[in-house]
Order: sequence, then C-alpha cells, then structure tokens
Amino acid sequence: MIVKYLKKSGNAHKFLLQGTRHDIVNALRRSIVGHIQTLAIEKVMIYKNESVMPDEFLAHRLGLVPINARDFNDTTEFSLSLEKTGGVVKSGDIETNGLVDIPYKNIPLVKLNDKKKLELELVALTGTGDMHIKWNPALVYFNNVPSIKTKGKVDEKLAKLCMHKLIEIKAGKAVLSDPYNCDACRYCCSVSDGVIEMDMLDDEFVFTIEPYGNLDVDLIISGAVDYLQKELSELEDQIGKLK
Repeated sequence: MIVKYLKKSGNAHKFLLQGTRHDIVNALRRSIVGHIQTLAIEKVMIYKNESVMPDEFLAHRLGLVPINARDFNDTTEFSLSLEKTGGVVKSGDIETNGLVDIPYKNIPLVKLNDKKKLELELVALTGTGDMHIKWNPALVYFNNVPSIKTKGKVDEKLAKLCMHKLIEIKAGKAVLSDPYNCDACRYCCSVSDGVIEMDMLDDEFVFTIEPYGNLDVDLIISGAVDYLQKELSELEDQIGKLK
C-alpha cells in the first residue's frame, strides 16, 4: 500500500491510498470509528438545574462535548464542574482545572433565564466508539478514485457543466483535472448522452478523516494501526493453537 497526504480542507484531512483493497480500507475506517480510546463526560451529578431542559437531555449534550487530554489510560478519571447563572451555557463554561482541554468552547448546551442557575459536577472517563458515539474520535469516510473515458468527440460546453470545474477537454477527450476531488456525482455522464462514462478504480481510494477535537489526526491513525496489528496478532496466535 502507498499512502500520500493530499491536503487539509477545513478540519478534514485527505489521504490517497494506492495499491490496496476495499476491505482493508474499510477495516481501517472501522478501527478508527469504534476502537480508539478517547475521553468523554460519562458521569453527571446535578445539584441544581433550573433550566427548561430535562436532566437526561442535558447530560447527553455534555457527553457529546469533545474533551482533549494529552495523557490518559483505561482507568483515567478527570473531575470537572459547571456553574452558571443566567444566559447561554456553553462548553467553554466547563471548569477543567487545567486537567484537560475543551477544544470547541462555543458549543451551546442550554439557555438559562435571568437568575436561573446550573450547578453540576462532571467526570470524564475513557471509552471507545463501539461503546457510545461520544467516544468516537472522528468522522471517517472514503471513496474510490473515479476516472472517465469518452466515446467520440466531446463538446467543449460539457466541461463547463461540471459544478466543481474538474473536467478538461484535451484533443477532443474529456479528462479529470483533479480526480481526487471528484465526488463521482456522474452529472457529466447524465448530460453527455453516453459520450462520457465514469469508472471507479478498484485499488485507489481517497480516505478522509475529520477529527472531533478529542484526538489529533496522527494519534487517530497510529491508534487504528496499533489496534489492527493487535487483532491480527491475536488471530495468528489462535490459529497457531489449532495446528
């Protein structure tokens, strides 16, 4: 497998994976989504909630706030707190005591009327995405790299119909100027009366990771690789016992 870093667009990191298979790429995606440890608020002790939001809804929202810590393990617990009177309560109002970082501080949690109070104690614990989505470190998706071929001469006007401006006409043939940014919508095929056809390459994929802020992208990738290696090693040991 050949891996190339394509670009960062906003919060999305795009990689090109060449010379591999769909099942291997999907195994990497599933490892990231379900099997990398992160931190999330798991316990919420509510001493005062004078908002209109039920306790259960508020606890659920708090659990989805990304929490970043540089050092943690299976048994790590971080005690946090939240006290607020009036106004919009945001994720940045969570008091971390310098133990962890709240990367996105403007996430609205609940609105309090004047003089209404919120008093909470919170505990952040480690977990993985297969336990609950709040421990998922990133949005991860991939797609095969598309390629196009033409039958006969292509009208120059067809190039202008691509909403992403990715089609170029060279020697009467349509080509993708940047196939890694093509989302394979096939609009060019639908308006060309069969002149343009699109195929998907079987061994090239654009792999996209959009971290939620609880882990950096390099830690996400290394964690997924470590998990896959561990699982394959255990499988090899079990098969060896059967011989």
